[in-house]
Amino acid sequence: MDDPRLRQLLESDPALLLSLEQEAVKLASEAGALLLDSFHKQLTVEYKADGHRDPVTEVDRNAEALITAGIRRRFPEHGILAEEMPQALGLDRDFLWVVDPLDGTTNFINRYPLVGVSIGVLYRANPVAGAVFVTLPMASGGRVLHARLGGGAFADDSPIQVYPAKDPSKEGLAALPTGFFRHFRAAKDLRRKIGDTRVTGSIVCDMALVASGMLQFAAFTRPKLWDVAAGVLIVREAGGETLVRTTSRQWEPLRSFLKPGSGLPKDGDLSKWGATLLVGNAALVEMVAKNLRARSGLWRWFRRMRGRWARRVGARSKARERPAEAPGMEKPDAPAGSPPGGEKPVPHRS
Repeated sequence: MDDPRLRQLLESDPALLLSLEQEAVKLASEAGALLLDSFHKQLTVEYKADGHRDPVTEVDRNAEALITAGIRRRFPEHGILAEEMPQALGLDRDFLWVVDPLDGTTNFINRYPLVGVSIGVLYRANPVAGAVFVTLPMASGGRVLHARLGGGAFADDSPIQVYPAKDPSKEGLAALPTGFFRHFRAAKDLRRKIGDTRVTGSIVCDMALVASGMLQFAAFTRPKLWDVAAGVLIVREAGGETLVRTTSRQWEPLRSFLKPGSGLPKDGDLSKWGATLLVGNAALVEMVAKNLRARSGLWRWFRRMRGRWARRVGARSKARERPAEAPGMEKPDAPAGSPPGGEKPVPHRS
């Protein structure tokens, strides 16, 4: 606890963090129940970006309204940053609630049962409490993972812990986003141990799986603040660590989302935060970080150009394989009774 103001605040109100955690758990559970109730219903889907990208449904908005109303009722003096809010409320206040009402919307639309709700509480941009609801397979009604600073991490009422080994195992699992190795090259030592990789489609679920020890580690390329605000603390309280790749190309422990060079844009707008992260056992993610090398922009450009060239060559080859028939040179119709393909008819034997 590096912030003297937070230390002083907690000395004057020791139950503050517990009350924040309890409210986050309550709201995550209620929003999760709303998601489950809507899972098989007909949905109205809109898209926030061109090309049918970044979908949003009425369930996203209803879950967000439920959560933000609860925060305003219980902590009216706190700020709120939520994914679907047109504008953050009190972004500069000491306490800021960061909300993702439905992480994995594409999964949800397609009835793929890996989705989550994330509610993180920051004090001056430092995570101090949080809860996530996730639809993990072993719990048909979902589970709520939660933590507060210095209080440990729990799945419902059971303590949780990250994967304990210091090195990854080739028999284990890791969550890596699609295209991760277009940006990074893994050294030989890491390639031998990285294990099987998974893409769940939900950062909140990935964080929960890391905190529970089911995934050895996870990597994320520029997630949004609402994706990770709760998970960063839950993983840390489960004995893990989050490393952030800084603008100086170093990996450092993530403590504050306001630290320059660690995902905060130059204009200081916290709602635009984004950085590449490694999440897992502290020693393990240090090992992973040491064995990753960033690929140059020139290399990625070359890969893109090579892919385009290969696709064009393939298209031309297919075109050559289909000989065009000259006008007026169509094949004559086969005589009536002829078998297909011009084969010689077999004489009928009586």
